Amino acid sequence: MDIKNINNINQLVTTTRLFMMSLDSYMSKLDLMRNSLEVSGSGYSYGTVLSTWTYHGIAIASNYLIFETTIPEDFSASIINTMYYSLYNMKNLIVYPLGELTTPIDYGLADTNIPLWWGYSVTKIYLYIPTDGLIEDKYSFWLPLDYIDEEYNIFFNRAHTFYLDYEEV
Repeated sequence: MDIKNINNINQLVTTTRLFMMSLDSYMSKLDLMRNSLEVSGSGYSYGTVLSTWTYHGIAIASNYLIFETTIPEDFSASIINTMYYSLYNMKNLIVYPLGELTTPIDYGLADTNIPLWWGYSVTKIYLYIPTDGLIEDKYSFWLPLDYIDEEYNIFFNRAHTFYLDYEEV
């Protein structure tokens, strides 16, 4: 039997990094669950799946693509408005919070290092996606400026599911 050297530092670093990201996101999921329990009761919607994202434009000196989706009809401005997403259909493990927004003039994220931002208006929810990053983070944390349909499908239909917790009107 021929023994091959499989010592690949880059692969080890990437695997370790993915493991740490998974652990971090698991802890974030626990925080989200705890926060949801603290604000439990009627008048709140948890885990609303956001889908059908359409291209809106480019923002902030072409560093972010903006996509939009329709805001839920019963959405109300509140401190509970939190958007988050899961990667690769792992809703109970890899979950990243995108922060809380209380007013439509706010945008961005709170208390997280994830580069995605979000915001909303009276009728739309906006998602800001970086157009550059580490190659191993492509489709997880950024999308190319000149993305093609296949890359859009990877990002929105295969790699991510976006959720929203919000207070109902």
